[in-house]
Amino acid sequence: MDDITEDMLRFKEAVRHVWNAYLLETGSSTSPELQDSFATIERELLRAVVLLPHGVPELADDYRRRPIPILIQAKVGLIDIPVQFGSLDKNGNMKWELPCAVPAANVSQYRFIEFFDWNPYGPIDMSYIKALRSDGQYALIEQTYCGFALISAASLAQASITTTP
Repeated sequence: MDDITEDMLRFKEAVRHVWNAYLLETGSSTSPELQDSFATIERELLRAVVLLPHGVPELADDYRRRPIPILIQAKVGLIDIPVQFGSLDKNGNMKWELPCAVPAANVSQYRFIEFFDWNPYGPIDMSYIKALRSDGQYALIEQTYCGFALISAASLAQASITTTP
């Protein structure tokens, strides 16, 4: 696995800056067209800043849609991390529980979905990571507690070979 924490933080800062400095200033932050453009910009920044240097640019196509092979890594020295778990209600909306302490070692099984902000139509900070546990449970974790590791291209290729019928 490759430690990509610095690349992910540069990606996050680039996304925040584009939204807060340019797109939010258009005055139409809730328009579907602007949201679609922003989603494209986000994916392309992830591709260019994080994934292309590691030889897996195609993984950007799944950003915000499904977990990508980036594992969440608890920062060294932490014993527990506050995590909010979520589940979809009958209308398809995510309902988040109050934070609870999770052993830091358990967080390394969570796969990255996206950087998350509670109000995506105003100024954003993206201080949370939305991830998926191996059992299908969604989780929100404050980014300050975490780093990121990319599952290597060789491991991805091997997993593809072993899962292809």
